[in-house]
Amino acid sequence: MLVSVHPAVTSLRGDGRGYNPRDLRVAPLPGSRERISGVFRDDGVGATSRLNRPFSIEIPVGFSDWIFLNAQVFYALSSSVREIVIVI
Repeated sequence: MLVSVHPAVTSLRGDGRGYNPRDLRVAPLPGSRERISGVFRDDGVGATSRLNRPFSIEIPVGFSDWIFLNAQVFYALSSSVREIVIVI
């Protein structure tokens, strides 16, 4: 039996230094858009772990430019903003 998986599950990345997306939820929005939400959790190895960073990302249905989105995520995680909000 095949199960449909949202592309965010396999394509959304963190900062490459330990932050990874966890607890992903995808919700439909009006106007052929979707909201991906969850938390970036520090899975890195080290003496101190960084705080969890909740996120909300709004994308159009059928979005495919994951390289661009992951660059936005990388820069957002590099900032001091606690909650990540990205609208594409």
